[in-house]
Amino acid sequence: MPRPHRFDCGLPWHSVGPSYRLVRSTLDCIAPSVHPVTTTAKGQGDVRRQISEALTAIHREQYGRGPDQVRTIMSGDLVTCVLEGVLTSSEESLISGGSSGRVADSRGLLQQHGRELFVAAVEAATGRSVKEFISGMNPDHGGTAVDVFVLEPV
Repeated sequence: MPRPHRFDCGLPWHSVGPSYRLVRSTLDCIAPSVHPVTTTAKGQGDVRRQISEALTAIHREQYGRGPDQVRTIMSGDLVTCVLEGVLTSSEESLISGGSSGRVADSRGLLQQHGRELFVAAVEAATGRSVKEFISGMNPDHGGTAVDVFVLEPV
């Protein structure tokens, strides 16, 4: 029997398949109607919220828990997401045992493996293509991660 889909969209897990379909179903749950970035403060606020919610959902799926706080900042062709409190209890145990480098390395690998999910979430919310995706974290200081998306110029 297939396990239920974590995003509660009414889709069974086996129907999700490849990562692209996963992010599409995730975004459909979180933001059924996605609007491109506009110049109004309210429009940008909606886009920032959609990105924050999508990244939180992806983190929950990939790591087993989401961040404690997410802040999305948009400026021109840059989208920066600051995710605080991202570490799992297992990662915190590894860090307290002196293995923070391994935690950072494994997080980096998972971020690159799930790159298309993060990029698709930002592209769907902004209506623009992502030119570059850069992700990093510092496990030694509370587990803050930063994801930077450079958008193609309009």
